[in-house]
Amino acid sequence: MLFSNAQKDVKRFRYKLASILIYWKTNTANNNPNHIQDDDTGYKSDDVAILANPNDIEEFKNKKQSLSSETRYRSLMSVVSMMGVHELIGGLCSYIKSIDCKETLEKLWVQSSKPYSIRLNINKLKQILMEDQPIDLDCFNLSIRTFVYEDIHKAKKTRGPISKHYMDLQFWMSTDFGRHPDFTQKLNIEQLAMSVCQWPGMNYNVLRCKSILIPIQFYGTFILIILDQTTKIVYIIDPNPINPIYENNPYACYVPKISWIAKYLPKAMAKAYPGSRWNEHIDLWRHIIVPHVQIHNNKLSGYLVSLFMRTWSDNGLQLPDGYELRKQFLAKLLVYQENECENNMPEGIREFITCIRNK
Repeated sequence: MLFSNAQKDVKRFRYKLASILIYWKTNTANNNPNHIQDDDTGYKSDDVAILANPNDIEEFKNKKQSLSSETRYRSLMSVVSMMGVHELIGGLCSYIKSIDCKETLEKLWVQSSKPYSIRLNINKLKQILMEDQPIDLDCFNLSIRTFVYEDIHKAKKTRGPISKHYMDLQFWMSTDFGRHPDFTQKLNIEQLAMSVCQWPGMNYNVLRCKSILIPIQFYGTFILIILDQTTKIVYIIDPNPINPIYENNPYACYVPKISWIAKYLPKAMAKAYPGSRWNEHIDLWRHIIVPHVQIHNNKLSGYLVSLFMRTWSDNGLQLPDGYELRKQFLAKLLVYQENECENNMPEGIREFITCIRNK
């Protein structure tokens, strides 16, 4: 029974160990970086140990007095390095959620300049974990950039072709969809062309891609349109609850958006890639609404569309738990290899990110 209770304590304590390590070295959220409040485990930050037997705690307390701060920190890191990715991400999220200092929340943690600048402060990152908040547009666009670069680096290693061309929201926003004609801005064809160009860092040919993935954001909700050139199919992936007025004709909801893409995509491609084959009337292609992706919380639609773009195949999609999806999304942003301001993060955060990347 004693050993069983010890195992239970260890399991409950693993997330706290992760948070303690981050706080201990460079906690920018509290005045005292060496202090963490007790929780129901009964441990404090200076009593950190994963022990199979509670009787070992007293022996550990005696020995720890002779250990330097750096030695203790590295001892903790050796334990953390053996944790799983799920536990490491849990520790990061616990730390970020705890930050409430206004000055700290404004600190820049993630930045990417190519093909255009995106800057994320701690406050934007923290909002990802708030279940009543929709996705921030900068966070969404950067999430697309993260897995685009993953695909590019993978293709470089394997020398394989890139079959999918991903767009972020720049294309859709530059077309001014849904705006009243009296307020529509004059089309900037140069900006429109830039929004469909290949991603920097890899000289692949967009015209040879089998499919183009286009995210759409309208009135705070997101959907995904996938154009498959080989099969001449337009896939529609909409994670939002079905509007009852379209129950008898669900395709009617998407006709204006697909027609809009059919109008502006050829213009963008003709400017960026003269002679493009992406100039067909896609509104005449076969349209398929991917089933079983609807959820009741439309605040998650942006996170789901990002996930669907990353994992898309015509064999179907799986829906993860909502909060777990937010945690995984945040982790992807934090471990982004092209982050230009990772050094702004506390040392403990960078250590965790290194552990996650090495898994």
